[in-house]
Parts: sequence; structure tokens; C-alpha cells
Amino acid sequence: MKRIVTLIAIILFMSTSLCSAQEDLNAIRFKGWTEKEWFDNDYIRELRKYIDACSKGEVKDQTLLAHREILKSKFIIGHIEPATYGGVFIYFTFLDAPRKVFYTQVYSYVNPDTKKIDGYEVRVVFLNEDELDYTREALLYIVENYPEYKLW
Repeated sequence: MKRIVTLIAIILFMSTSLCSAQEDLNAIRFKGWTEKEWFDNDYIRELRKYIDACSKGEVKDQTLLAHREILKSKFIIGHIEPATYGGVFIYFTFLDAPRKVFYTQVYSYVNPDTKKIDGYEVRVVFLNEDELDYTREALLYIVENYPEYKLW
């Protein structure tokens, strides 16, 4: 019993330390970001590269490969937010499949000494179970009328 309590205490300490460390790294990742940076940044660019690589067969992502016919389509960001464990969560919709919502975590490697990001990695892509009641025209309307949104 004592071992179990000790093990639980170690796990709690480690998870608290990890979250605290990531919060500090997120402060580096997003320092000074304005609304513009949230809609146009290297996390989104990395996602576009990942989708293109999947389309070319260079990346084997089962979720995206199941929708191969839309991978060359542009997409719009529906929501982006910091991820507790580093990087961002992104919800996105392809112009050629406006009812489907995908989400992903794009991680960034931060060098704590230089306080700079050393690289990005798309960790996983999921398809949301619920579909949106959007059309291609509705997405184009958003892009045309809200300058912060764009097609990627």
C-alpha cells in the first residue's frame, strides 16, 4: 500500500511539473501574439505542409488518407487555442468538404535557452464525429467578409 501511495505521489508531482513547465514554454511560444498571429502562424503552415505530404504519400495518416479526395483542397481554421502540453489545438474544415470538422495538435519544440521555437510537429489528426451545417458558399462568405480568416 505504501508503494502505491508513493507511486501516485510521484505521478502527481511529475504531471504537475510537466504542466507547469509547458505553461512556461507556452509563454515563450505565444508571447505578444495579437489576434492576427492566431489566424496566420507557423503552426497552420506546418499543418498545410503535413496535409500536402499526406496527399503525396509521404506521410501515412489514416484519418486524412480516408479523405484523400479533399487533401489538395484549401481549408479554413475554425478555432485555434494553446495546448496544455505544448503547441496548439486546431479545428479546421476543408472547402471541398464543408460539413466535416477535423482537429489536430501541432506541437512546437522550444529551446528554453534561446527562447525560440526550433521546429513543429503535427502529432495527430482526428475527424470530429459531429458535422457542421456549412456549405462551400458559407465558408467562402466567411473568408470574404472577415479578413482574419483565410484559406490555407
